[in-house]
Amino acid sequence: MHTPALVIKFVATPKTRTAFVVSKKISKLAVERNRVKRVLREQMRLALPRLVTGDYMLVAKPKAAGFKNKELVEQLKYTLTRGKVLKA
Repeated sequence: MHTPALVIKFVATPKTRTAFVVSKKISKLAVERNRVKRVLREQMRLALPRLVTGDYMLVAKPKAAGFKNKELVEQLKYTLTRGKVLKA
């Protein structure tokens, strides 16, 4: 599952775990990389009760640094919905 800003890899397992990958390709500034991680982490925390159990790895693409927080949230929600990992 991917968008211009994110790639989400999912493997079904009995327990839900998440991992976030935001490399220096995103931005040389740690402040910018941490902002992207913070936004993604908070949105995954809020979505956790509605997620199918499994392992999620969120990989930020270089374009993610140029997105505003609201746009990152929309990208994440779109990807999770399109990937059919949100419970109805």
